[in-house]
Amino acid sequence: MNSQKLSGAVSCLAAILILAADKIFAPVCKGTMELTNGGECMMRCHYYGIALFLFGLLLLAESVLLFFGTHDFKLPVVIIITAVLILLLSNTSIGIGICAKAGMMCHKTALWGRIGAVLAIIGAGINLFVHKSQMPQAN
Repeated sequence: MNSQKLSGAVSCLAAILILAADKIFAPVCKGTMELTNGGECMMRCHYYGIALFLFGLLLLAESVLLFFGTHDFKLPVVIIITAVLILLLSNTSIGIGICAKAGMMCHKTALWGRIGAVLAIIGAGINLFVHKSQMPQAN
């Protein structure tokens, strides 16, 4: 298996892990916050789950293109950027963030999202590293 297919497979595994975590084995809670006027609104982890799912779909599409496409040096960089954006989603000062309570389910979702993002970065890094080492050096 060449580095591009290995990279695409690892990134695809990461995307499936993120999507499955968000929808199957570690979904964010469906709780709401009560507002001072008596109304209710969704907590920010709800929006984190939506964004994580959309980034997971984007990562899945990118990894499939990498696995089945011709050798493109830019695609692993795009995968790394997508994975970094996934990592930034759970940061409360930069991204959407998750609940402040440690026992909430969104902390498990964020953990699986981070694991998937790091796995995608490793997968894309494999392609970048191997591709760079196979490039002819100019004298």
